[in-house]
Amino acid sequence: MAHRNVSLFLRIRTANGTRRYVRPVSASNGRLRPLWGLVGGKPEYYPEGVYNLRYGRGRWRAWEPVGNDPTYAVTAKLKREKALDAANFGVALKDEHVAGDWSVIDPRFVETVPAAVFLLLIDPLQSFAASSAVPWIK
Repeated sequence: MAHRNVSLFLRIRTANGTRRYVRPVSASNGRLRPLWGLVGGKPEYYPEGVYNLRYGRGRWRAWEPVGNDPTYAVTAKLKREKALDAANFGVALKDEHVAGDWSVIDPRFVETVPAAVFLLLIDPLQSFAASSAVPWIK
C-alpha cells in the first residue's frame, strides 16, 4: 500500500488580484511562520492567506481549506495523512461531525450562553432543522 502524500499550501491573493497557491515559510525552529508564503523564492507576508491541504482522492486531486492558523493547519495535515493511511489499510473511520446531530454542540457556545437561554433556543433550533429543506442542516 502506498503512502498518501498530503501537502500544505497557502492560498494568497497577488498584487494583480489573482489567487494562487504557494508553499508556506518555516521558521528556524521548524514551525510555520504565520501567513508567510514563498513567492519567487522570497518569503512574503499575506494577512489574507488561507492554508489548504492538497492530497489525492481517487483519481482526483483534492484541495481542502483548513483556515489561517498555522498550528491548526499542521495538525489538520497530520490528521489527514493518518486518515488516508487508515483508509489504505481498510480501517473505517467515524466522521467527526454528522450534520443535524444536536448532541455535538460547541462547548464555547454553551459556556457563553446562560442555561435558561440555551434551553429556550434548543427547541426552535431542532424544529428548524427538522423542517429545513437544506440537506446539510438535516
